[in-house]
Amino acid sequence: MKKYPLLEVPQIEDKYAHSGDGWSDYKIQLPRGKQFYRVSTIMRAKPPHKNHIAMLEALCQKSEYLKINIGSSNKLDAKNPFYPEETEEMMRLGLTDYHNYDIVPLPDYGDDNKWADHLFRINPDFTEFVCNNDWVLGILKNRQNRHGKKQFDIIFPDQVLPMEEMIYQDGIYISATVVRETMVNDGPWEKYLLPAIADYIKENNLVDRVKKLCGD
Repeated sequence: MKKYPLLEVPQIEDKYAHSGDGWSDYKIQLPRGKQFYRVSTIMRAKPPHKNHIAMLEALCQKSEYLKINIGSSNKLDAKNPFYPEETEEMMRLGLTDYHNYDIVPLPDYGDDNKWADHLFRINPDFTEFVCNNDWVLGILKNRQNRHGKKQFDIIFPDQVLPMEEMIYQDGIYISATVVRETMVNDGPWEKYLLPAIADYIKENNLVDRVKKLCGD
């Protein structure tokens, strides 16, 4: 199992204490080696490739608990050719060494307030949210403060996994778009995924669906 180093991340003052450091009731107590408490993040991950799994592994290692929201879970189209149940199963195949996480579907609403209400309803009491999407960041920042107090930290992905740790294949940054394009063009898409996830896609003939939805 690869070990991901803890990074310097700005956080709410006096939010955390570590075991043996004079923890008091108003602080969250974290064991040594943990950086975050209850983390939430959103991924469409269609499909979950090596960079997705590396990010989720790092979050599992650095957090007490991780909530993974599968974005656009109610859509089946060129950007979302897998059902949320399939995406969840592939994520779990990539995270077999970890048990401190949960995965939930997060549908699109077409309404910012309804989407935000649902997001906060299924992600109660998170202490950090990992995100780099401008639209989601705007929603989070609007709800970050309550009664004059900051409720949670917003963490960027490169504060969890350094950019130099991101995975490139043959000089190409691995993304879900690259994987889908390679599938459509009968290229070696398997090299962008963990073997267990590639096997799942083959066993369930999911490339055929990708070609049908993403053929253009």
